[in-house]
Amino acid sequence: VGVTPTAKAARVLARDTGAQTLRRMIASDDKADLRETIEELLPHADVLVTTGGVSAGRYDMVKVVLAELGDVQFRKVGMRPGMPQAFGFIEADPDRYIPCFGLPGNPVSAYVSFEVFVRPTIRRLQGRRDLSRPRISAALEAPLDSVADKVEFTRVTLRRRDGEWQARPTGAQGSGILRSLVDADGLAEVPADRDRLEIGERVVVHLLRSV
Repeated sequence: VGVTPTAKAARVLARDTGAQTLRRMIASDDKADLRETIEELLPHADVLVTTGGVSAGRYDMVKVVLAELGDVQFRKVGMRPGMPQAFGFIEADPDRYIPCFGLPGNPVSAYVSFEVFVRPTIRRLQGRRDLSRPRISAALEAPLDSVADKVEFTRVTLRRRDGEWQARPTGAQGSGILRSLVDADGLAEVPADRDRLEIGERVVVHLLRSV
């Protein structure tokens, strides 16, 4: 894990699951340097998580190195934020393979991707049954727009009103807007078959903090 804000967030999230993290300085875009950094970490790791470098950019060396080190696939996932993803297995030691997650570089995208994909994996490896965050049902206080054919995770605040939970978006939802996470109590999940939810409709909210 490097020292960029996105990498720091991933490290905090991993520790929140009860995992121990290995910290390394951020690797450059040089292929050899990046490969050396990852290979140095592998013997000590049970899960490898990278942030950034998995999109279609010309200098996204993470994709090249991970593909060389193991069976890692790069896909566009039907969710927002967090569409570009990588997943596979890398040989850490002879006959020992570990899961590898390549998360997007945008901080909100990386955060949501960690919650959806990485947290359940770490907790499964810990032998736990409570793999994901607690969830509640809440009624919307404002409409939510989404993109067709993608599961949307909207950052929302929660409050109790007349004995039930009410959810409202935290504001602008861009994948680089950290304020949308700082103010959020949870992630409201908009199904892929809906492009808009109206006031009063109910959504599943993945809790990010105790409420």
